[in-house]
Formats: sequence, structure tokens, C-alpha cells
Amino acid sequence: MKTANKMLVLGITFGLGMGTGLRATRMPVEPLNLKPVQSHTVDPDLKPCVKPEAKNSQQRIFRAVCLWEGRGKIDLDAINPSEDAHGPAQIRQGYLTDSGLPYTLQDCHDYEVSYRVACAYWARYGATTDEHRARMHNGGPRGPQRASTLGYWAGVKKYLDN
Repeated sequence: MKTANKMLVLGITFGLGMGTGLRATRMPVEPLNLKPVQSHTVDPDLKPCVKPEAKNSQQRIFRAVCLWEGRGKIDLDAINPSEDAHGPAQIRQGYLTDSGLPYTLQDCHDYEVSYRVACAYWARYGATTDEHRARMHNGGPRGPQRASTLGYWAGVKKYLDN
């Protein structure tokens, strides 16, 4: 992962066939200066994420998604066994795999890891607005085009700037 001029290059995809090829998605991000997290460990230096400061749009929408998923609180221990969704953002294996980051679902109970996974996923699929990020989080890469994600977006929107 390379950063230059506060731009993060993620989501390089390769394809075979007509109209496919190399594509890099660029999106502005503010570096979080995070330490790598090892699988199934908790970093003792991390502070509890009761109300993390949201400085940029990605941080704000991620926090709102977590609050919506946690019904008004950020629940680091959340697990939805029927969907095998983990952590405050309720990340599933397919979402994690698509992010391209080397974490496990257990790692997604860490707020910072979940944030990294979400940002990488959004970058891969070109989400550029808060609405697209929330609807993509809920409905996959085509979530912004699906009417079924409108209710999710309405719920997430209530938590923006709270």
C-alpha cells in the first residue's frame, strides 16, 4: 500500500476478457498511524472506542455504520451467528476477503481493523459518498443501486454528526 499526497491506492483488479484490465482506485484518506494487529490479540495501547473522533468523511460514515449496526452503541464484541458477521461494523467473510487485507473475522472485533477493512472495501468498489459507502456496506458492491439499501442508509444517516 503506497500513500502519496494523502491519496491511497487500493483495489487493483485484474481481468481477462473484453473491457477489463488494470484499474486502480484512488481516494483521499488521512493516515491513522495505526499499528499492525496480530490475529486474535488485543492491543493494550488502544483506548476503548466509545465515541471515536470522526475527522474525515470515511471516519464519520464508518462510525455511523457501527452505531446503526450496534443499535446506538459501538459494540466491539458483536457477533451475528446467523450471518457470521463480526465486530462493530458486522463484517462478513466475503466483505473481508474483498477488502484484500490480511485479517480474520476475529480481528474485525477491533475498531481500527474494521475501519481499515471498510475503507479498503469502499476503495475497491469506488464508493465516494457517505450514502454510497453505507449502502455498499449493507448491499455489497451494487448496494448503491439497490432500493433495498435505502432503509439502511436512512438509519445510518441518523447517526452522522451525533
